[in-house]
This record gives sequence, C-alpha cells and structure tokens, in this order.
Amino acid sequence: MQAHGHRTEDTRKWRIPGKFINDDFVNFLSFFIPLEKNNDTKNQRRITGEGSVQEWADDYQLRILHGIDLSDILKLLEEKGYADTHEKENYIQYRAQDIAQLIAEIRARIK
Repeated sequence: MQAHGHRTEDTRKWRIPGKFINDDFVNFLSFFIPLEKNNDTKNQRRITGEGSVQEWADDYQLRILHGIDLSDILKLLEEKGYADTHEKENYIQYRAQDIAQLIAEIRARIK
C-alpha cells in the first residue's frame, strides 16, 4: 500500500457521493484540517461556533454551491473512519493523515 496522501487500489473503490467531488470541498478539507506529518496525530475542531466545521463550510459556501451541509460532512468523515463526532461536547476528533488520503482520492476523481 502506498503512503498516506496517495491514491491506492483501495481508495479507487471508495463510494464518495458526487456532490463531494469538487475543488471547493477539497479546498475546504485542505485548509480546514492541517495535515500533520505524524500518522498518530489526532486533532479536534468544534462542530458549531467560532472556528468550527459549520463556520468553515459556510465560508466555502458548500451548502449553496454543492448541497453539502454540516451533517453531510460529519457523516462522510465518520463513515470513512477519519473523524469521531462528539456532538454533546461539540467537537470532532479527526485523523489528519487519513483525511490527506481522502483529499488525494477526490482530486484524482476531479481530473
């Protein structure tokens, strides 16, 4: 298997809804989630409020341009195993290197 951030046979088989296959969503993920070099890094981001997933999604106009809302984003990240949602505590815990692989796969499908 190739290093994180690269497309693999496994990622080619992923089912990613078409609305996520666009540059706006890739840019959202790329800037919203700092891609750490340490594979074990787990980072947190608020779900709603200042600096949150919701605020960034709104800034990128994902709902308006692509019909992607907060629940769509959380569901995709959680289903792929890239984030754990803690709604009561209002944060997600994400694995940056795994998300780098998702970004690479979406970029490959855009081209």
